[in-house]
Amino acid sequence: MAGTTTAIGRSAYFWPARKASRAFGGHRSGVGHSRTLAQASAPFPARSDGAYGVQLAFTAKPQKPACSCYTVQVLTAERRQAILASVERDGKVVASELVTSLGVSEDTVRRDLRDLAERGLLHRVHGGALASAPPNYSFTDRLEVSHEEKAALAEAALPLVVGARVAIFDGGTTTLELARRLPLRYDGTIVTNSPPLALALANHPKAEVRLVGGRLLKDAQLAVGAAAVEAFHRVRADICVLGICSLHPDVGVTTHDDEEADVKRAMVASAGEVMALATADKLRTASPWVVAQLTDIDYLVTDGRGELTRPYTSAGIDVVAV
Repeated sequence: MAGTTTAIGRSAYFWPARKASRAFGGHRSGVGHSRTLAQASAPFPARSDGAYGVQLAFTAKPQKPACSCYTVQVLTAERRQAILASVERDGKVVASELVTSLGVSEDTVRRDLRDLAERGLLHRVHGGALASAPPNYSFTDRLEVSHEEKAALAEAALPLVVGARVAIFDGGTTTLELARRLPLRYDGTIVTNSPPLALALANHPKAEVRLVGGRLLKDAQLAVGAAAVEAFHRVRADICVLGICSLHPDVGVTTHDDEEADVKRAMVASAGEVMALATADKLRTASPWVVAQLTDIDYLVTDGRGELTRPYTSAGIDVVAV
C-alpha cells in the first residue's frame, strides 16, 4: 500500500497514495504527491507492512495581530486634532495636502472632514475645509457678548460714516453700537432693515431713518425677503456698513441664513463703498451663504492684528485696526 503522510503542526497523517493523488492533484499511480499544498516534500520511510508514501510539510499561515480599537480611536483623535490645528493656524486645509502630511487615504481625509463639519468644528468646501464661524447666537444674546470690543469698533468706524449723506446700516449688535454714536449734528439718512437700530435712532434730532420692511427673522431681529431686497435696490447710498458673521480671505463675506444673505447682497450692490465691522473671532471663518467677495469690501474695521489681517490688506482692503 502506497500513501502520503501529511504533517500539520505536530501531527502527521498517512494518506493512501490513490486518495492523496485525488486530493492533492496527483496523477501518478503507486505514489501520491501534491502539486499545490505541500511547501516541501520528502520520501517517507516504508512502514513495517511495506507501504511507503510522501511526507508533506506545511508552514502555518502567519496570523495578523489583533486590531486594537483603542489604538485606532487614539490615532483618529490625534489626526483630527492635527486637522483642527491647521485650520486654526491657516484658516483652511486642503484635502490633497492632508493626504500627504497625515499619510492616509483620500477617503479617510474626507471622512474626517465630514465628521468635524457635522460637529460644527469647521466648514467643508470643495477640496478641503475652512474655519467655522462662531456660534450663531440670537440678537439678544449677542448684546451681552464682546460689548467692549464692539464699542471700540464703532468708535473707529464713526469717522468713515459721518460724511455720508445716505448710509445703509446692516442689522447687528456692532452696527447698533455705531448708530448709537452718531453725533447729534449728523443730518444724513440711515436706511436699515433692523428694527432695534431704527428705534435707537428714533430720538436722534436730525438723522432721517428709513426702516425697510419684510419678513422678520425673530432671532436676528432683521427684515428679510423679496420686499426688503427690492427696497435696497431702489437706494443709492454713499456707504454700506456690514455687520460680519464670517469673513474669509478665500470666500469673502458669508452668513448663516440664506435670506439674510440675499438682503446683504442687495445692500452691497446699492452702495458706493462698503465697510465691514468684524471682531477678531469672525476673521478667517466661513458660513454657508455667500454675501460678497473681498473685492467688494473697501474698509475693514477690526481688533484683529498681524497675520490675522494680512490677507485682507494684501487684497487691497483698507484695514482700520482698533
